[in-house]
Amino acid sequence: MDDGRRLLIRAGSNVDRTVLAELGFEVHELDALPQVFMTSRFHVLGAKGAKALSVSPLVQDMIGQISTSRLAAVMNELTGPVPAVADGSYTNIRTRSTASGRPIQRALSYMAEYFDALGLQVTQRVWSAGGYSSRNVISVQPGTTASSEVVVICAHLDCVPESGATAPGADDNASGSLAVLLAAEVFRDFTFQRTIRFVLFTGEEQD
Repeated sequence: MDDGRRLLIRAGSNVDRTVLAELGFEVHELDALPQVFMTSRFHVLGAKGAKALSVSPLVQDMIGQISTSRLAAVMNELTGPVPAVADGSYTNIRTRSTASGRPIQRALSYMAEYFDALGLQVTQRVWSAGGYSSRNVISVQPGTTASSEVVVICAHLDCVPESGATAPGADDNASGSLAVLLAAEVFRDFTFQRTIRFVLFTGEEQD
């Protein structure tokens, strides 16, 4: 049953719960006691209400361009295990802390140079707040028939160290930053009605 925001389902096993959680669903189990639902708020999902899902060849083509080896290569450069070329030097990015000075500036340059190599328009906006100052990197892929409408794909680039001076931040938020980069890499070979703006922020950890 479905009320538009929640689904009531009968799971076949604990595996179903795990799979749903991995897909991003917030899962709550109901106990064995009888449950009473307001039927006016739910409608039963059946064969008549089911919608056939279609696979987009265009989306399949986009996804097919991304490989795990490509993901790993860029992730290793962003998080420090592998040296990265940025801002005229070839060294490891050990931290992306907003207050780290040279390291975060190199990470920002890495992003800007990545977008520039894709042939996209790149700008960097300076900000200051709460005693901190840094930059945001913005790259634009112009749209066609609806270029005044903008779709933003963004992530925060900065991270905080759990201990010591290093802050690799693979999951906070190199993974999100990587998604923005690879989206730009894939989308550049396609045209879209709306303008796409790829933005990488700093200062999120201080917000």
